[in-house]
Amino acid sequence: MDLIFILVVNDEGLTMAEAGDSPGDDFAPYSSSIMENASKMAAIGQLGKPVCSALVLERGRMLIMHEAKLDGESIYLSILCRRVPAGVQSLIRKIVDCVAKALLGDGYEEHLIG
Repeated sequence: MDLIFILVVNDEGLTMAEAGDSPGDDFAPYSSSIMENASKMAAIGQLGKPVCSALVLERGRMLIMHEAKLDGESIYLSILCRRVPAGVQSLIRKIVDCVAKALLGDGYEEHLIG
């Protein structure tokens, strides 16, 4: 997996460690809220406990976030990958296109990701 950065943040939103081209301190405080929202969504949907949360970004990148407990305290990992795993972008594109064609008819132009 080709990585752009890895960021480790504590429960207070402070950077503990970083490697690569990390966005740093402005980015760090959002790690806990992303994982909290993912956990709430998974619970409401009765999907089980999330292992990680991922954002597919422009230019084929993917941001993976993970919460871990160390001695009872949470830490949050943010990992930015250069490439989304094969097939994910295509699947997203196909789903969006199917929904758009159902809602908007034949005049819809295909959605492009990244």
